[in-house]
Amino acid sequence: MCVYEWQDEEKRYCEKRNSSGINEHASAEVSSLIKYAQNHKEDLEVILFASDTLLSHVIATTLADAVSGFKVDGLYEITIYYNPDQDYLKGMQIKDIKAFQKEGIRHLVNRYLDIKSSCYKAPAINITGGYKGLIPMLAILGQIYGCTIFYMFENTDVIIEIPKLPVQMDENIFMKYFETFLALDENFITERDHYEFCNDEIIQSMIDTDDGEVSLNPLGYIFWERFKDKCVIYYMPDDVWKNLEDHKCRKLKKMLAGDPEGFETEAEQNGHVVFKKGHEEDRAYRFKFEGKWYLYKVFGEGEHDKCHIPYMKKTPFTEKLKRDTIKNSKPRIIFKEER
Repeated sequence: MCVYEWQDEEKRYCEKRNSSGINEHASAEVSSLIKYAQNHKEDLEVILFASDTLLSHVIATTLADAVSGFKVDGLYEITIYYNPDQDYLKGMQIKDIKAFQKEGIRHLVNRYLDIKSSCYKAPAINITGGYKGLIPMLAILGQIYGCTIFYMFENTDVIIEIPKLPVQMDENIFMKYFETFLALDENFITERDHYEFCNDEIIQSMIDTDDGEVSLNPLGYIFWERFKDKCVIYYMPDDVWKNLEDHKCRKLKKMLAGDPEGFETEAEQNGHVVFKKGHEEDRAYRFKFEGKWYLYKVFGEGEHDKCHIPYMKKTPFTEKLKRDTIKNSKPRIIFKEER
């Protein structure tokens, strides 16, 4: 662009600068938010994600300070948040592809899920800015969580919204290899020790293999996190799981499909911490170890007085009971839809 062309552009932008001093054409990100608010005729709350660069952090901070509080057409307020402790995505850069895939994408997905958990509907994703390599992952993330994805079409003020498609996961693949996926959650696995898993045609689209070490690729991580979002994972011995699957524990199992961190508990007796809900008589004995919830005793319908009370009074919670529970436990899935 020559000097005269730039001066023409500058004049056009200055003419369109609104009375609050906001240049609506300062960047595609700003223009797209303004146009989205106009199209939907609503206030916007925006959380900015910054890539792992100083420039991105500076821009996010500047946009949050300059644009937040601006009212589109004097009607629809845009509130912008940027918290570098949460929204500065480590590993989200273009110099190191491994860091981008194994760190940056994971931080992005986890932060989006944190935000989603506090919203009554899935937050929309604006893909107008950002790395080209990131856009396909954001599109997939948006489709499997059923959220709106939008961007501003090149050199126009037209917002394109990508329609929600009926994307369904094959949950059976995660059920079949559930413990292997959990192992991948914590670290890589070896191709030698998980031959069947690594040679499954569907699985191969979700993993990366490097010198015999296997890890989830960005696509695999997104789908695995979506699966986990639909269920609660407990660790328990076979006999406890068998009792929980029994008809008398049907209400207890539905209750356990909620957030474990938010459960009501009875006062500790004999060292036990016991889950309860309101006036229901069902009980689940549990503890947390290394971030995992363990169940070691459950009582269902009709067992409160004759089983739960005697057990709590006569059986102390000891280190041996805790060790034995951990040793004999397997991960179990309770789907949230069972609530």
